[in-house]
Amino acid sequence: MLEKDDEAFLGDAGKSRYVIGNEQARERAEAELTEKRIERAATWDIEWPEDRRPGVETVEAAVVVELGVTGEDLRFHGHRLGVLKAVAMELCCLYSGTTQRAVAQRFGYRHESAVGKARRAARAALAADAGLADKAARVEKRLTR
Repeated sequence: MLEKDDEAFLGDAGKSRYVIGNEQARERAEAELTEKRIERAATWDIEWPEDRRPGVETVEAAVVVELGVTGEDLRFHGHRLGVLKAVAMELCCLYSGTTQRAVAQRFGYRHESAVGKARRAARAALAADAGLADKAARVEKRLTR
């Protein structure tokens, strides 16, 4: 009854993400949307996400090989490796599906803010040192083979 006479209602109903009506109306709308979703998927309008990122362990293994460090040194809390540890954390954050917090815990830090600071230092070091940037690029190649 409202749909025929109330232009304001029609405008709001057209913008709403919610179905306005009884259970039967909601079920009908869901059926129509399901058909549209299937149709879009069949015509490749929807790109379903796929998680293809390696784990932090895989990235760390590539870092160990290319940077010439040990996993023990990477996980040691301190500045034993200098900028290499920062670069390792940057690469783990970039290429693994792991959160910055998880990377912090793996590398001996209690807070992800330490990783954020290290990542800024790593980006500066990679921009300034072509040899280090080349090693980081080799890590990426090793991970994308």
